[in-house]
Amino acid sequence: MTITRQELAERAAFLAVQGVYVGTSSWKYQGWCGTIYDLVRYEYRGKFAETRFERDCLAEYGEVFKTVCVDAAYYSFLSHLEGNAISTIAAMLEPG
Repeated sequence: MTITRQELAERAAFLAVQGVYVGTSSWKYQGWCGTIYDLVRYEYRGKFAETRFERDCLAEYGEVFKTVCVDAAYYSFLSHLEGNAISTIAAMLEPG
């Protein structure tokens, strides 16, 4: 069964309204281009713009899923990010 990005977003939103939040353990997975991510957003001069993807993919991820696991603590606790790490990550997303 193939599901579109829009259908996945609608199903995730339906569950979120019921208090069930579905997400993944990360959001920076280039392999999701064409499914979760629109490849066109990350192309520049015919090539994949990795910097643009790193900067913008969380906001696009948030258009589909209402939650994500920040698995950075697995490697080292969030102290390696400047300032308030969670606030910095949250600022990349639309409210809601």
